Amino acid sequence: MKTTVVLLAAFSAALFTSSAHSAEGDLSIWGGGDPATSAYSGVYVPRVQEVLSKNALSGYSWGGVSAGTADNVEKVKAHPTNLALGQWDLLSQYPDPKPFTVIAQNIGPECLYVVAAAKLEGYNTWGDVIGNAWQMDVATGTELSGSYGTWKILQSIYPDLADDQMNTPTQKLEGGADAIVQAVIDGKATHGFFVQRPDPKSPVFEKIAKANLHFVPVVDYGLEGRYEFQSLKVANGGFFGGAKSVNTACTSVALFTGDPAAVTGGQQKRLKATIDRLSKVPVEELKPNLATWRDMWDNITSITGQTAVDMMEASKKALEDVVKDATKG
Repeated sequence: MKTTVVLLAAFSAALFTSSAHSAEGDLSIWGGGDPATSAYSGVYVPRVQEVLSKNALSGYSWGGVSAGTADNVEKVKAHPTNLALGQWDLLSQYPDPKPFTVIAQNIGPECLYVVAAAKLEGYNTWGDVIGNAWQMDVATGTELSGSYGTWKILQSIYPDLADDQMNTPTQKLEGGADAIVQAVIDGKATHGFFVQRPDPKSPVFEKIAKANLHFVPVVDYGLEGRYEFQSLKVANGGFFGGAKSVNTACTSVALFTGDPAAVTGGQQKRLKATIDRLSKVPVEELKPNLATWRDMWDNITSITGQTAVDMMEASKKALEDVVKDATKG
């Protein structure tokens, strides 16, 4: 418990002390990376703009490239009338009173992925990862990225994943999921960890399939209640083989803005109107409605009941077996 508290405190401190970046204007919307490759900037932001216009709240524009959820919070703190998108698992970690206002909590899925080289196929459950963490080299994103933020949450839940317990400290890579996966392919990391929407057509998932990397299900009792367990498609049938699904933990994409108490006058009036009008919009209308996303919505299902219990039990047993084997050695 002490380790959990310390790691969570460190994570919160990192979020609050990250350097703030000034927005281009007071009506900016922040997503993630380049719109050509980032679902946040390229898909969610345009959808939010459409909804804003329909509710007589035009004038908002994409703010530019950001590092991720923690960075977006800093932008909203600096300019409360800005809007931003982020991972709910990270936003929920901020202590109350939060420096932002959540408008919609679930406008799309963001799922946790652990990939390893094919030769490490013995890692079939999350328990295998925890039990063998001492010999792992993990690559994830930079400190302001959603992937790194979620990794810090996992480290707080599982002390064995702490940097001083693993083979080497966590590698924090520029370049997002693509760079993380490439590090595993190049043998520079035994495991890659990233958070992303399930999209078999994404270059990242195609690279994983082509390199025959191995997905490890992120399902365990320690994650129950914090994340929703989902079954989702990560590879289509065809050139790279048959269609493939993965069971893993998922969080959601949230839309948020600033705290009305942080501004006055016309800015406060505008911010309150934005919050009021968007809060009345059904969540379904804020979700991307592109035909290219239909496959994702059609191929993601919740893992509940006995199926979820069986998977969590498998993780628990795998960890127990690793511990027993280590004791015998």
